[in-house]
Amino acid sequence: SGKNKCLLYGELFTTYDEVIENIKSRTNSTEGISSVSGDILIPGSTTTVARDLAVASALNEENVLLGGDINILRKKGDFYDSNFLAYYLTHYKKDEIGKLGQGTTIVHLYGRNIKDLEVVIPKNIKEQQKIAEILGTVDEDIAKTQEVIEATEKLKRGLMQQLFTRGIGHTKFKE
Repeated sequence: SGKNKCLLYGELFTTYDEVIENIKSRTNSTEGISSVSGDILIPGSTTTVARDLAVASALNEENVLLGGDINILRKKGDFYDSNFLAYYLTHYKKDEIGKLGQGTTIVHLYGRNIKDLEVVIPKNIKEQQKIAEILGTVDEDIAKTQEVIEATEKLKRGLMQQLFTRGIGHTKFKE
């Protein structure tokens, strides 16, 4: 409930997908690293398997305070679309990123290792943007479908409660 937007390490696993639309967390702190529009964020560690670290999220917003244990890929030019690259890294390079993780109980992914990752993407940034737009639209459709499934499951639970306790056409439950 603070005055500044912030993004916490764990939220990269639990709250956000490839493109971060709305920042959920807030803080009153002003210390730390602030985002630059177009940053790509990748978690720095996990207690599961290294492949789970291949979760890249594009943050297209300025001045969001970034929590610790986050690898930040920051643009040095305008040769790629951040949304496209987040999808590409999360889905196409997942296995390769997973192989970069180090450790057993706690697996770490270091920025110096990500630097060595070979990335081959379309030169045309408009094509990258169109690909990211298509994938974003599919994600929106998946989210809407999931909402319908959840509402239908809730309806089913209510119906089962009523049917199992009252039956059909009875004014009173019969044992």
